[in-house]
Formats: sequence, structure tokens, C-alpha cells
Amino acid sequence: MDVLWTVGEDPGADLVGLLGSLDAAAYACVCSWKALAAGGAGLMALLYLLNYYLRVARRPQVVCGGKEYHAVLRKHCPALFQRYWPTIWAYHAHACTVLRPLLQRPPRPPVCYKREVFEFEDGGQAALDWAVSPLIPERSPVMLILTGVVGSSSDSYVKHLVNDGLSQGYRPVVFNNRGCGGLPLKTNKTYCASNTEDLAAVVNGIRDAHPGEDIVAVGVSLGGIILMQYLHRTGDSCPLKAVMTASSAWNCTVTNKIMETDFINSLYLRYLASKLKKIVFENAKLATKERLDQLPCSVEELLQCKYISDFDKKLTVPMFGYSSLEEYYQDSSTHNRVHRIKRPLLIITAADDPFVPYKTLPLSPIESNPMTAIAITPRGGHIGFMQGLLPTGPSWLDCVCRQFLRAVQHLTKED
Repeated sequence: MDVLWTVGEDPGADLVGLLGSLDAAAYACVCSWKALAAGGAGLMALLYLLNYYLRVARRPQVVCGGKEYHAVLRKHCPALFQRYWPTIWAYHAHACTVLRPLLQRPPRPPVCYKREVFEFEDGGQAALDWAVSPLIPERSPVMLILTGVVGSSSDSYVKHLVNDGLSQGYRPVVFNNRGCGGLPLKTNKTYCASNTEDLAAVVNGIRDAHPGEDIVAVGVSLGGIILMQYLHRTGDSCPLKAVMTASSAWNCTVTNKIMETDFINSLYLRYLASKLKKIVFENAKLATKERLDQLPCSVEELLQCKYISDFDKKLTVPMFGYSSLEEYYQDSSTHNRVHRIKRPLLIITAADDPFVPYKTLPLSPIESNPMTAIAITPRGGHIGFMQGLLPTGPSWLDCVCRQFLRAVQHLTKED
């Protein structure tokens, strides 16, 4: 018979010792795994930071057609030539696009407006919201702001642009399109990317009200498209001193095709369509039956639209005299008309903007025009450009806007 333990030894003590050894081994194993996990997490964090520094936080790609214009931008707009540091935990295109409206807070002190109801010749009207502030000098240049497709003066990014203008001694005014900004439609005519009649009337009205003062315009998304249309159509006779656009599409045909065929991007179009439906529904409640009968389609058909292109097919195309959606989008595109622009234009866009595909940017025409410049950030999304660990304040776009407004003042002095 095998002896399991010798006389005088305690088998219970040996068992306890064995279990203690196993427990110590298990504890050491757990510690090793914790150390390994911590090391792995540290390595992942290091790689994340390295990727952020090398591939994300980079200087914008700046393309400028004129040496003199480039020199002015380099001197007075340093943000264009320095690293843009997007929010480190939300630099993806969709994160920038979605989170900026949710996180950004209005500026402090709050922006106050005085509304002017601008009447058009056809009986329509639009709301011009003028910033009210003791900071505005008696004589000061005017900053005209054009918003996105469903934007208004109440949007946070618009209020920050207004604050940018006030900080640089401008008199900001926000142009709310027909039916937007809480002002109901008085006629059946709305607005679109190719029509500049309303903008021309507003600019002429501002010139009459503020004779001798410069007008600098800033357009975001759709507002930028309309401004670029206005620039190339007015050419040398353009009454604007300078223009800055942000997140504005160039080739509407290509952009729409890319947006609708990508699932995530198509969600943006659905969201904008829902906002347009709300505008249609609110105005339809106030319209007479006679006016509703004069529409190219019924209100019920408009409320069934899935994408913006559906709105354009049913409403914009017939309302503005186009024969097809393709013709409207071609007329709304400005990528092939850059050579006609005769006023200083600064274009701000992000390479990952889902609404502005990089391949649609007219870099060669911009480089050939001494009046145009474009700054392309690697990240930023659509009207995003968040910065800081908690991006609740001004965006990188606001920083550029302030510097550009100063640069324009220097251009005025040199002229």
C-alpha cells in the first residue's frame, strides 16, 4: 500500500497549503491578464493618439489662384495654414455632422435680432434679422449671412457667425429664405439653389439702406451655393466686397447620386426632407384653397416625399421652369463657372463632408482664378468643424470667419 503521508504530518494542513498555492497562482494569473489588458489598452490609446496626430490633426489643403490674395490670407488668416485640431473623440465625418448641432451652445451674451420683413415685387416676403448690439458702430460694413436649406437665424451655427461679425465691427444680418424663420409664405414661390432673384433684391435693398458701406456675405451649405451663383452671374458688377462659403456642394448631380446610394448619407436626405415637410405643412394650414390649387402638385404628394430630390421633382422643377430634375441640378451646379467669379471668394470645406464629395471640388479652376481660394480640412463633416475636448463653443469655422472678416478690411484699405 502506498503511503499518502507520513506519521506526524497533518493532511489537512497540506490541503490548505495546496489550495493556498493554487489561489496564489490564480491571483498571479489574473494580475498577469490585468497587466496584459492594461498594456493592450495603453497600446491602443497610443495608436489612437498617433493616428490622430499624423492623419487627423493636419493643416488644411489650401489652393489659391492669386499670389496677392494668398499673401493676404496667409497674413490675416493664420488658421488656414496651421493644424486644425478637431475634437479628439468625435472627429469622424458623421460624428461631426450629427453632434455639432446637439452640442454647440449659442454664444454668450445671447444674440438679439430686430426683424425686417422684406417685400419682393411678386408680393412674397422674407425675414431679414438684423443683429442688435451696442458694439455696432454708427457706420460699419454689413455682414450678410445665408443659411442652409432649412436653416434660420435661430440656429446655433448662425448665431455664432453673427457673433463673429459683431466681434469684428460688422453689422450682421441673417437672410431667412421665404417660408423660413417663422415667416409664412405669402405667395406660392419658394426658393432653390439656382435662383438668385431674391438675393439680388435683398443686396440692393441693403445697399439703399446703408449707402457707401461694404457688404461681405457668408453662405453655409445651400446659402453658399446661391452666393456662388450670384457671384458668377454678376461678375465685375457684383456689389459684394467679398464672400466666404462653407460646406457648399459644387456638382449637384454627382452629389445627389452619391448621397442617395449610400445608406447612412441617405438618412441625412430623409431628415432634411422631414424638415421641408414641416415647412410645407405649416404653410399649407395658412394658405387659401385657391393658392393650394395653383401648386404644381398637391400638399399630400409633397408630404409623401422621401428625399429632397422628390421635392425638387414635384415642386422645384415645375415652379422654376425646368424641364427635368437633371436640368435643374445642372443649372444649380457651379463647378464649371468658377472662372466668372470676380470678387474675393474663400471656400471652406472638409474632405470628408458627405454633402461635398472631394472629387467634385473644382481645384484646377480655383487655382486659375486670382480671386478664389479654397481650404480643405481632412476632417470636419458637414457644417461640423468641432474643436476642443467639449465642443460647445465656437467652431473652427468661426475662427476662420473672424480672421477672414479682418482680412477683408485690410483688402478694403489696400483698394
